[in-house]
Amino acid sequence: MKNMSVDQQTALLSVLIADNSQRSPGGLTGLIQEDGDFEVVGHARTSIETLTLIEKLRPDVVLLDMEMPGETFGFLLKLIKRDLSHCKVIVMIPYASCVLRERSRDAGADHVFEKTGDPERLLICLTRLAQSKRFSLCCYEQEA
Repeated sequence: MKNMSVDQQTALLSVLIADNSQRSPGGLTGLIQEDGDFEVVGHARTSIETLTLIEKLRPDVVLLDMEMPGETFGFLLKLIKRDLSHCKVIVMIPYASCVLRERSRDAGADHVFEKTGDPERLLICLTRLAQSKRFSLCCYEQEA
């Protein structure tokens, strides 16, 4: 296998936002992209849109609203993990709850974010994912 180029190691992490809330998608997009390490590649408001965009865009990360209309978030999460194994999923829960956190993790979420929480925590989570992706690429390059 070829060595990874510097550009591939520093590529932006692609993020798909799957959230049906009435808040401005631009606000979340702006917050995520302002950091400079991430690119929001799409927005979905339903389960069907989410699956369609995941197949088309193949994002690195999906921010998945637990309350997405249509299929349950657990079902969507299983499909994402089955069809796009490299993709990390951050489940967005509506409020702080140990039960919702546990349900999300049991369903396969890589991380859980409370919508009512500090948005900076979401950036910290995304930054950790970006760092782990780059670390994996560097290790893979050394082994190749």
